[in-house]
Amino acid sequence: MSADMTRICLPIALISILAFGACSTLPGMKDGAARKTDKQKANGIAAEAAWLAECVKLGETVGTITGREGWLFAASELKAIGREGSTTSAVDAITDYAAALNGKGIELILVPVPPKAFVYPDKISKNVKVPIRSKRMPRLDSQMQAAMEALEAKNVSVVDLLPVLIASREMKTSTAFPRTSSTWAPAGVEAAAKEIAEAVKKSKAGSQAGSSSGIVAQPGVITFKGGLANGIENIQSESLPCVTVGRITGDKQKSLGFETSGGSLLMIGATDMLAWRENNNPAGSRAAFASLVEQLAAELQLIPDVISGGADAKNSARLRILRDCTNDQGALDSTKTVVWVVPALDLYSPSWARVPLQLLFSESGPDIQLR
Repeated sequence: MSADMTRICLPIALISILAFGACSTLPGMKDGAARKTDKQKANGIAAEAAWLAECVKLGETVGTITGREGWLFAASELKAIGREGSTTSAVDAITDYAAALNGKGIELILVPVPPKAFVYPDKISKNVKVPIRSKRMPRLDSQMQAAMEALEAKNVSVVDLLPVLIASREMKTSTAFPRTSSTWAPAGVEAAAKEIAEAVKKSKAGSQAGSSSGIVAQPGVITFKGGLANGIENIQSESLPCVTVGRITGDKQKSLGFETSGGSLLMIGATDMLAWRENNNPAGSRAAFASLVEQLAAELQLIPDVISGGADAKNSARLRILRDCTNDQGALDSTKTVVWVVPALDLYSPSWARVPLQLLFSESGPDIQLR
């Protein structure tokens, strides 16, 4: 058996064992409904295995995958989903950082952003059937769910965005993701912001909601053709409804400015949280000032501090905080809540570092202490 076939067949073999176990019932359990539930669980496990195998197969190619009904996917995304991997490194690093923040009286809210294929699993290929029950798209991210549950078991607050994105995946006027990009659409950003806002309102920073006056949101439309459409013929531009956020000065709306310290709410992460703010994020877009940080500001009427790690959501922003805290630049002095936005697939990565909040050293005690 080739290495490629091993990658495809091994998950199915493992899932088959789990499915067999799922069909068993406890001693004395004769209830037909319970047996039906077990059968549904087994069918769900088998369906997820088949879908993951298709992701592996499609991920072996390069560039853009043309799925069903004109939906486009990045082969690299499907490859990452199909490979999965251990989430231990991520869970350990995030738990460690949450504990360090808690030691300073700061709450952490983790926000994993699901990839497009988790929201539109039925669109990647006609070769795999995704079981839709009661018009509801199933979740095919059991390992991701397990990672989030592991974090919550260790007292890390997690906002699970997949249900709300699935619920908003095909609205009357828009979609949660564009057909031609792997980055979420403005409508998906808005749905996520509402969900995150509810978590922030319950956190320590929630008492500051409403403290920034004059933040307005105005509807608009973006004409967009994403980077996945490059080189593909007969792909039409999309019209994406959006909500532009800013302040009215005179007769013009001006964009919000974000600092890196001094506020009660801090958002850290990568480019996903700034998508639709400025030109070419995502590729092919124009500045719309409709990013997650702006939508959350509008929802809370509170302007968050923002530290972006560029393409790296795992470590870069935390290293920036480490530098600023070590240099006594006031980072985190006023922070009550940190919202950490990460691509959900990053939870599979082994390259998570344990980053302290501050390095302590002195001339009399030159050994560096980690805190």
